[in-house]
Amino acid sequence: MTFRKVGAQLSWKLLLCSLFLVLLSGRGYAKPAEYQFEPSILLGGDQLVLSGSALRSVLFIKGYSIGFYLPKKISDFEEMASLPNTSFRIMIIPHKELDAKAWTDSIERGFSKNLSDQELLQMRPFMDAIYDELKQMKGVDVGDICTLDFIPQQGVIVGKNGTHSKAIGDRGFFNNILGIWLGDVPADEELKKTILGQ
Repeated sequence: MTFRKVGAQLSWKLLLCSLFLVLLSGRGYAKPAEYQFEPSILLGGDQLVLSGSALRSVLFIKGYSIGFYLPKKISDFEEMASLPNTSFRIMIIPHKELDAKAWTDSIERGFSKNLSDQELLQMRPFMDAIYDELKQMKGVDVGDICTLDFIPQQGVIVGKNGTHSKAIGDRGFFNNILGIWLGDVPADEELKKTILGQ
C-alpha cells in the first residue's frame, strides 16, 4: 500500500472521529428517531410512557436515536426535573460504533456547559463513578440498547443490552444528566425541541 493511500485512509478516519464528537456534543440536526421505541415500559414499579424521542445526526452521519421515558408526556424541562418520587429512563440506540472515551468526553462537556464550577465539584464523585461504569462497558456497537435510569431509593443505573451497573448518585445527579440534552445549554437546541415536542 502506498504512503498516499495510507495518508488518505488516516485522514478519512480522523474526519469520521471528528464528526462522531460533533454528533455527541456539537451542533448537528435532529429529526424523528429511526429506532422504534416502545410506547411504554415498567421500571422500578412505575409505568412510564415515551415522552419524546429524536435522531441525532450531523451531515450524512446518523449518530444515535434517543428516547425519554417519564410518568407522563412533558414538554418542559423544569416540570420534568421537579416531578416527585418517580422512575425515569433515557434510552440511547447508537447508529455508529463509539468507544468509551468518546461517550465520557461528551458527557463531561455536557455537564460543564450546564453546571457551575461549584456544582461540578459536588457532582464529581458521581460523574467519575459513571465514567468508570462506561469504561467497563468498553464502548458501544450499532444497535446496542443503552440506558440511563433513575429509580427512587436506589439512584442512577447505567445499562447496556440488559447488563446494569451499581446504583450511583441521587435524583439531583440524574436531573443534571437530563440537562445534557434538555438543559439551558443542551447538546443541540433542535434535538431538545424535537424531544420536548416544541
